[in-house]
Amino acid sequence: MGEASNKERVTVTFSAEAHERLRAVASASSVSIGWVVRYAVDEFLRRHIPGSAGQLVLPLHRSKGDGAER
Repeated sequence: MGEASNKERVTVTFSAEAHERLRAVASASSVSIGWVVRYAVDEFLRRHIPGSAGQLVLPLHRSKGDGAER
């Protein structure tokens, strides 16, 4: 997925529901939750090529407690 010698650590907080869904996906594929998250981020970055689609469209309305940092 990425270059092994060039890594940065990031802490992410998920809702209980999202964590359970990630756990289920990881378990079904015999991989770690970390692997699933890294794969999802790599896919997102691959699809969002800067300059090709303009500004990234993000949701403007967030529910309280969803973990969105401003």
